[in-house]
Amino acid sequence: MKKIFYIFVLLLCITSVSNAQKLLPFSPSLQLLIKGGYSTPLSGGTYSNSIENGGNFADYFKAFPGGQIEAVVNLSSSFGIYGNASYDIIAPKEQRGGVPYSEDNAAQFSLYAGPRYYYDIPLMPVSIYTDVGLGIYSIKYGDYQQTLAGNPTVTDNFKYSSVTQFGFSAGAGVNISTSPFTILNFSVKYHNVLKKTGVTFVESHTQTVNGVSSTTSTSNPYDIAERGYVQFSLGFGVKLGM
Repeated sequence: MKKIFYIFVLLLCITSVSNAQKLLPFSPSLQLLIKGGYSTPLSGGTYSNSIENGGNFADYFKAFPGGQIEAVVNLSSSFGIYGNASYDIIAPKEQRGGVPYSEDNAAQFSLYAGPRYYYDIPLMPVSIYTDVGLGIYSIKYGDYQQTLAGNPTVTDNFKYSSVTQFGFSAGAGVNISTSPFTILNFSVKYHNVLKKTGVTFVESHTQTVNGVSSTTSTSNPYDIAERGYVQFSLGFGVKLGM
């Protein structure tokens, strides 16, 4: 089912480029928006690496906030091309497994772009749209610390490198014109970040025993599981002629 969705997104992007060529000559317009987002993790594939020790995205992370900058070039009243840059702070869920530990927030930076189709509502300053996108999603998992009780007590600190994966998105939104030059935007978007195999993932491990610390660094190939989330966004923007 997901392969069919990916093929559909790719075909839609290709046909959109063809449609854009038919619009010439045109008088394009530009929209610049700043948006705040809130995303809900969805259950995904099983993690097989030591980063998460099994489970899936929704089991290990809470709903998370983020900020976005979006630019849209509208080639006509019914078609445009958008680009979005997003930064999200992803907080882990509460303690699991009974071992005292702390875990910092993960950080995700994503860039994605694609075609956008508008559907105007007659006699109202409202425009509804749907869009799809292709992009890259880079995530840096938070540092992890655990304490093993005993004599002596052992403290382990783990730091991880970032990993970048490709992904797809599909969404819909509403633009409300608040003046001839400003808009209010609400959107909802589904993101699916693809699995990446054989990733060289750097893990730094610092162990402290009786106040003496030693650090080792390993670099091993891991399979980074796919992950999905639904993102709700609200923003404000300006409209500029070109």
